[in-house]
Amino acid sequence: MRIDSRWVRVFSYVLSVIILAILGFLLFSEWQKIKHYEFILRYRFFFLAFIFSVLNIFFLSVVWNFMLKLLCKETKLSVWEAFDIFFLSWIARYIPGKIISVAGKVYLGGLKGMNKRILSLVSVFELFLSLGAHILLGIVSVSIFFDKISYMYPIAFISLVGVGIIIVHPEILSFIINRILKTMNQSPIEKDKFFRYKFSILFVLLYCLVHLLKVIAFMCLAAAIIPINYNQGFIIMASFILAGIIAKLTIIMPGGLGVREGVLAGLLRFSFPTPIAILLSIVSRMWFIFVDAVLFIIVTVINRKLRKNFQE
Repeated sequence: MRIDSRWVRVFSYVLSVIILAILGFLLFSEWQKIKHYEFILRYRFFFLAFIFSVLNIFFLSVVWNFMLKLLCKETKLSVWEAFDIFFLSWIARYIPGKIISVAGKVYLGGLKGMNKRILSLVSVFELFLSLGAHILLGIVSVSIFFDKISYMYPIAFISLVGVGIIIVHPEILSFIINRILKTMNQSPIEKDKFFRYKFSILFVLLYCLVHLLKVIAFMCLAAAIIPINYNQGFIIMASFILAGIIAKLTIIMPGGLGVREGVLAGLLRFSFPTPIAILLSIVSRMWFIFVDAVLFIIVTVINRKLRKNFQE
């Protein structure tokens, strides 16, 4: 029996609201502790958090454009055009279902006269390689929490990284992706369309670096409002990465809303009082929504000026 997508959407939003309401209740119940906590305001860290947040989105669009040009030599999107398409699709992640963001790139790219098949392929590769990079960072993050628990971790770490390197090989990656597409009743991707092995590894490494920009943005945000030491900084970064992975894997949740905050608050409790951990998780969501809103306004204004200049 097929479930109506509208009910899935309603359920996802309701679940997000419930999770956020629970966090809000816990935050309110501990309000006295928050009132007496030693908060600080360091505006230079707010500025750095904004810069790194914007750089994260910008370089994601650069990598996406790089993929397009590798698959289709005729692709002649400018840096701005690629960013415009990518960012508007990026905003769509607040709608339940990761496919919305993918469809946005295909639709907007199609308006530019680009091959929709190529756009779809790049979106699929982007999802898998980006997730692979995120998981790789997650493996490193786990070591920050459990490095003192077992001497076997370095062996496990090397083994998992080795497995990851093998999985991105075109023969294996094509098998995995096509099996998933088959379960979704989608057409398989021809093997010759996959990136060469060296490019697959390159993209995973690039996505690792780009994901780290957002992680650094969150750490700067935390440093802007609370005092943190060296060890807490690493815990903040590791927590954000692990929460991001879990949020990304929850397909039905709009932008991982609620899931990321709940997991992030739980992980931050390793180094911060519970109310501060919850506060940081909620502030992080508000911050990145704020960055998206500011960028949306900037992109809209620039596009209007470009259209006006073109008409003249």
